[in-house]
Amino acid sequence: MKSNNRLIQFYPRGTTLGPFAAHAFLWLTIVISGGCRKLISVGSPEMQINNTKVFASDASATAAVMGIYIDLSVRETGIIAGGLSLCGGWASDELQIHSTTPDYQEFYTNNLRASNNVLLQWWTEIYKNIYAANLVLEELPLSPGLSGQVKRQLEGEARFIRAFLHFYAINLFGPAPYITSTAYRENARSKRLSEDSVYRHIIDDLIIAEKLLPDMIAGGARTRPSALAASSLLSRVYLYLRQWERAEAAASKAIDHPAGLIKLEDSLDTVFLSVSAEAIWQLQPVRPLRNTNEAFYFTKDNTLRLASLSDQFYQAGFEQGDKRKQLWVNKVEIGGASYYSPYKYKIGKSEALGEYQSVLRLAELLLIRAEARAQLNKLIPATHDLNRVRNRAGLSDFNPGSGDHLLEAIARERKAELFAEAGHRWFDLKRTGQAGPVLAAIKSAWEPTDRLFPIPQKQLDNNPGFTQNAGY
Repeated sequence: MKSNNRLIQFYPRGTTLGPFAAHAFLWLTIVISGGCRKLISVGSPEMQINNTKVFASDASATAAVMGIYIDLSVRETGIIAGGLSLCGGWASDELQIHSTTPDYQEFYTNNLRASNNVLLQWWTEIYKNIYAANLVLEELPLSPGLSGQVKRQLEGEARFIRAFLHFYAINLFGPAPYITSTAYRENARSKRLSEDSVYRHIIDDLIIAEKLLPDMIAGGARTRPSALAASSLLSRVYLYLRQWERAEAAASKAIDHPAGLIKLEDSLDTVFLSVSAEAIWQLQPVRPLRNTNEAFYFTKDNTLRLASLSDQFYQAGFEQGDKRKQLWVNKVEIGGASYYSPYKYKIGKSEALGEYQSVLRLAELLLIRAEARAQLNKLIPATHDLNRVRNRAGLSDFNPGSGDHLLEAIARERKAELFAEAGHRWFDLKRTGQAGPVLAAIKSAWEPTDRLFPIPQKQLDNNPGFTQNAGY
């Protein structure tokens, strides 16, 4: 039986939501309450409103879905709002740490505990917003006041979000349930599914979302998922599953879109701007006086902050003449020592919103397609995709001697292009089997079971049938 206590939360007026503040409806976000706390734990809403009112009009129903993006963007160390860029960089070989916070130290030493508060936040963020997406999917067919066009788009967005968050659930924590309803009693007894089973559900949701979502609007904001975003995420999923032909085809839908809606920015300085032509999906900032969390995480302005690039990564991560080392890395002198920090996001404290959080962008797609094509022995087109990214960074064309030679170059390019960004390096090391060889050499506590993070203890307490990952 479904909960009768499903609530909609208004963000209180004390919460600053940047440009969203002009639109009261966009303060809405769906939350779990009552028995749903058996799956995750959330706070009580400040204000409540009946579901029938929220889904009575196109505007209010759209606002409810926008509330999901607000929740993803507003979190200090949220998975999408920079937390994975930071903690994934610590867990891999990208970043050194300048914080004594125990929860952060556990990522850096690959010695995570089930009581880690960041992991609990991530688990909560994932399943809270999956619940929100499921509530939208359940309410849409019951809402005659919504137009057909809005129903289609909101269903597409909800399915995309559900797939997107489950993707991170299994890549961070391993086998996981695929939650498709708001039936809290059933969800509270959910069992872990194999990663293959979860991926099948993810693919099904994304294929439907791709058909339901509108195309990206030329010159418009890219803060809501489009059909191209669904294609892009599908290409990443197929890459992780080593389904090369499907990865190539999905990436090509966006790269070769006849309207030319996305293109590589000519300048590295404009890649992460709100108006970036390279963006496929971005999160609009909602925190007061802040564009992105990355601008606050990393050492700069002669101040040691949470992290900077590891010496090894800085020295070996870029080829000679790579403009990314010049423009995406910030050198800081402190106490006679030099530190080098990620500097993709440059705007610190500011009321003006010039940079948005990049979630999906064209350069990743080109490298996905290059890898898929190389695996299919399509060396010439694969090299062309690779060189588009290299040339933008000021590097000369790469000429492969063999397929293996090309795959090695693509791996190096992913390392240089996607560093300190959304945990790509951490995931790449794991999916290619390189986590052990690379990290065991530099992390004294590294164990093979560290490739998965522990299930938060509160989840295990709430669901005794939910098993812990090996090694924890």
